[in-house]
Amino acid sequence: MSERYLLKIKEPKNIYHEIAVALDPHKNKPTGSVEFIVEGTLERPMIGIKYPGKKLIKRELKITRANSAPWGNLFDFEVVPYVNGKVSGSVNFTFENILRDFQENKRDNEEFWKCIEDVYHSNNPSHKIPRASGIDPVLFY
Repeated sequence: MSERYLLKIKEPKNIYHEIAVALDPHKNKPTGSVEFIVEGTLERPMIGIKYPGKKLIKRELKITRANSAPWGNLFDFEVVPYVNGKVSGSVNFTFENILRDFQENKRDNEEFWKCIEDVYHSNNPSHKIPRASGIDPVLFY
C-alpha cells in the first residue's frame, strides 16, 4: 500500500519549489510508493503524481565536488489521471494520445488556448476551462 498525500500549492509562481520540497523527503522510497494528489481531494482525486519516478537513481560518485549531483533525475514522477475518482488507465494518457487529442479536438479552441496561455504565464488558468471533445481539458492544465 502506498502513502497518499494532498499537495496544495500555496503560491502558483513557486510551484516547482513547492513540489520539490514535498517530494525530496521521499527520494529513498520504492518507485511509485508515494502519491500526491495535486488536483481534487483525497476522496475525489482528479490528478495525482506518483513518486519516486522510474528514472530516479542514486549516483555512485567516484569523486565528490561542491557541484556534484548525488541523484539523477531527482524529481522524476508519474502523472496519474483520475476519472470520477478512479484511476484512469494510463493507456489513454500517453504522450502520443495527448498530442493526437490536442491536434484533433483542442488546437482550434480559442478558450482552451486562453487557458493554456494563462498557465504558461502565471501557472493559473484565470479563464473558465472550456468543454472539449476527447481527453478532459482539465488534464492539460
